[in-house]
Amino acid sequence: MNSSIENAFAAWLVDAGIVLPIHTGASTEEFDPEQLAVIVSVPDVEHSVGPLHRATVNLVVTGPAYHTSVQSYRETALGIRGVVDEHANSGLAAVIGQQAGASFGGLWVKDSSERIEEDRWIHTLALTVGLVRPV
Repeated sequence: MNSSIENAFAAWLVDAGIVLPIHTGASTEEFDPEQLAVIVSVPDVEHSVGPLHRATVNLVVTGPAYHTSVQSYRETALGIRGVVDEHANSGLAAVIGQQAGASFGGLWVKDSSERIEEDRWIHTLALTVGLVRPV
């Protein structure tokens, strides 16, 4: 289920107009470390009760601090945040239904953090996503 949710969020970001390379956490695909990229990671999907599930979805914007201006990096992070803030109007529910076979129950931004680690800009949006899976 984790990889299908990752794929759904990656497809949704592409559909929303994000033009950066978008990679999923479960992918073995390599990406160019010299450019900005978005990584979609779903480290946890918790079964709540009956058909209800709660997923943790991390949207990570990362790029080399020595090649990417802080302005470019922050504009990209703000663009991702804007897409997340407009999730109700951008087709997220439909993409989750198609890609993950679940109904979208809601989204909450649990955390938004920024740091430099190993000479890379890293901005993480940690989301809690409610899902309903058919029984």
